Amino acid sequence: MKNLFKRLWHDESALSGIEYGILAAIVAVGLAGAAKVLWGKIQLKYQSAANSVG
Repeated sequence: MKNLFKRLWHDESALSGIEYGILAAIVAVGLAGAAKVLWGKIQLKYQSAANSVG
């Protein structure tokens, strides 16, 4: 994996389709995790606001 990032940094054309797929999967998992955390924080914020009103 370290070699993959080293090659990407130095020569983008050296990456194969499989490596682009792996990189895309890593980015997708990271974005999904960030969205889940953000969604949880938003829900908690509105839930606590609803509890304050109710």
